Amino acid sequence: DGDAGQTAGVLAAGAARVRGDHVAAVDLFRVALGQWPGHEDCLLYLANALAELGQEAEALARLQELLQARPDSSRAWMQVGRLHLPGGNAALDDLERAREAFGQAHAINREESGPLVQLGVTAMLRGADDEAERFFLDAATLHAGSVEARYWRGYLAWRRGDRGRAATLLQEARSLALEAAAK
Repeated sequence: DGDAGQTAGVLAAGAARVRGDHVAAVDLFRVALGQWPGHEDCLLYLANALAELGQEAEALARLQELLQARPDSSRAWMQVGRLHLPGGNAALDDLERAREAFGQAHAINREESGPLVQLGVTAMLRGADDEAERFFLDAATLHAGSVEARYWRGYLAWRRGDRGRAATLLQEARSLALEAAAK
């Protein structure tokens, strides 16, 4: 049955991705996309695997392909934003595009704290620390267990010279991380 074969291909690709075999995952996701063109998860996970292999420009192209079909994919917008942050392919570094992508992700799903955290990181990288602090506070309010929001607020406090506040926030982040790991 064709559907069973397509499903098996997607599952095999996903299994390779989960075990960290990104080369196999890329090959298997490409095969799956040949059988099931435009499959949202295949395009997203292919892009993620490509990014893991340092092929960020191709990863971005796959995400753009996904967004052509599904402009409401918050997950795709998040990955586009991450690919435009510094730290990978320097040719893709673009804080404004990252901000726009994270803003799109937030507009699509206002119940997720991740886009707010990333908007805060983007603001911080632009030197807009007050704006970053507001995003991190909003993320912590939206998701009381956000380790990242506390961590980045702690970092900002440290950067501003408020060592006591930094220590408190970083301890909160540590406690939340330990709680999450224990679950």
